[in-house]
Amino acid sequence: MTIQVTKEPINLREKLNELDFDKVPFQKMPAGSVLQVVHNGTTVGVTNNSQTFANTGLESVITPISTSSKILIIVNQNVHKGGLNKVDQMQLNITRNGTQLVQWAVEVLHDNGGLGHFDIYASQTYLDSPSSTSTLTYRTQFRRRLTTSATMQVQYAGSRSSITLMEVAQ
Repeated sequence: MTIQVTKEPINLREKLNELDFDKVPFQKMPAGSVLQVVHNGTTVGVTNNSQTFANTGLESVITPISTSSKILIIVNQNVHKGGLNKVDQMQLNITRNGTQLVQWAVEVLHDNGGLGHFDIYASQTYLDSPSSTSTLTYRTQFRRRLTTSATMQVQYAGSRSSITLMEVAQ
């Protein structure tokens, strides 16, 4: 008994033209490759005169491609202290979907002739391992740490704060 199999002819030139040589599937990207970048910023000022954390208005959203990916978070947060106190501290948080990931303090020391204002940029970098392909919201929060009467503000007078999220292949 003889079985004959017929197969449609393939035009190899057409098949090669269909390939997109500029893109590598994310599954084939080597560890350390950046899979996607999301950047966001704000200039909307926020004031917090309490010792309770408040959102700064700075946030960014990313949906990881792979559960093994890490998210590199880069924050450049404008910080302003008003009032006549020469020493104060502001604490900042980075959160993922409401869960605190990292906290850092900004020491505010100044003597500017009694004007009582101080502006700086507080930067932080953090490598998160969310193990998720769900949508993730990263945001910053701030509060006054010491019990002084200083006014703590972010994005003061239209200053820009920014957050960059990079998904990194592992």
